[in-house]
Amino acid sequence: MEIPFHKHLREIRTRLIYIFAFVFIVFVLLMPFADFVFSISFLPVKNNIPAESPIIFTALTEGFMTHIKMSIWWSLIISMPFIIYQIWLFVAPGLYEKEKRLFKLFMPLTFGLFWAGGAFAWFFFIPFTVGFSSGLIWEGTEFLPRLQNCMSFTLKTVFFSGIFFEMPLIMFLLLKTELISRDFFIKNRKKIYPGIYLLILIMLPGDFFLQFLFFITIILLFEFFLIVYKYKLNNKLTS
Repeated sequence: MEIPFHKHLREIRTRLIYIFAFVFIVFVLLMPFADFVFSISFLPVKNNIPAESPIIFTALTEGFMTHIKMSIWWSLIISMPFIIYQIWLFVAPGLYEKEKRLFKLFMPLTFGLFWAGGAFAWFFFIPFTVGFSSGLIWEGTEFLPRLQNCMSFTLKTVFFSGIFFEMPLIMFLLLKTELISRDFFIKNRKKIYPGIYLLILIMLPGDFFLQFLFFITIILLFEFFLIVYKYKLNNKLTS
C-alpha cells in the first residue's frame, strides 16, 4: 500500500529531530574536552609544516569560534553511524524484503567505509596536501597558517572523505538491486562527472584546491569500481 505524502514528511521530520538531538548531545559531551580535542585536531597539520611555522589567529574571537566549529565537526564525524542508521530507517519501509536483507548485510560495511575514508584523509591525504603546500615558500616569504583555516581544512577533509568513500558501496547496491545498470554509469559519464563536481562545490564552497583534489579522488574511485565490477561480472559469466 502506498504511503501518503504527509506521512513521508512526518517521518523525515522525526528522523531529523533524532539526528539533531544526537549530534547536539555529542557536541555537549565534547565541550569539556575541547582542549584535548583541539590538540588532536591539528596533529595532521602540525606534524607536516616547518617547525618554525606557528599556527596563528588574527581575529579577537577566532580562538573561541574555532573551538565551537571544531566541536561541531567532531560531533558530526562521531555521529555519522547514527545518522546512516536513521537514513536506513527512513528508506527501509519502501524496500522489498530482498533489498532490506541486502542493505542490512552491508550496514556494518557502510560504517567501516566512512571511518576508512576519514583515516585515509587523516594519515595520507592531509599530510601530503599540507606538506606539499607548505613547501611552496619563496624567498622573502613566511608560512604562517591560520588557526581557523587549518581546523576547517582538516575536519572538512576527514568528514567528506568518509562520505565520498561510501560511493563504491552505493554504486554496488544500486547495481545489485538492479535499480541502475553498469551501462548507465558508463553512458552517462559526461553528466555524472559535472554532477560530482557540483556536489563537491556545494559541500566545499570557496576552496578550489580541495575541490580539485576531492574531484580527482572520487573519479578514480568511480572508475576503479566500474573496472572491478566488470571483472567480477566477466568471471561470473565464464564460470
